[in-house]
Amino acid sequence: MSNLTRNDIKSFLKVFSVLVEMEKNNPGTILNLINSEKEPKANNTDFSKVKNFDLYKEAKAKSKPELIQELKKFSVEELRFLIKELSFGSLKTKSIDSLTEYIADQAIKRTTDVFQNQ
Repeated sequence: MSNLTRNDIKSFLKVFSVLVEMEKNNPGTILNLINSEKEPKANNTDFSKVKNFDLYKEAKAKSKPELIQELKKFSVEELRFLIKELSFGSLKTKSIDSLTEYIADQAIKRTTDVFQNQ
């Protein structure tokens, strides 16, 4: 533990006394402040359409341009989710064209899901 000086303790007590006064004047404010910090941001995107999409089956049945056209039906968030779910690595681009091209390349190269849960 580092050495605390007398000034460090005085500064902490000043802040603590302000917090105590704030809680006395308006009970629950500190607790509400702490709880509001913990609330996660809601992700409203529904990925059920992507989860039901069998990329490897589509890659075997279709050519690369047909697969790209099929993938362009998804949004950027859905395509990024697909990349993450299929363990295709990270990709910083946010363009639908480059995302679909990347996914199609990966799917055609792999042709089987080696990370498939059995």
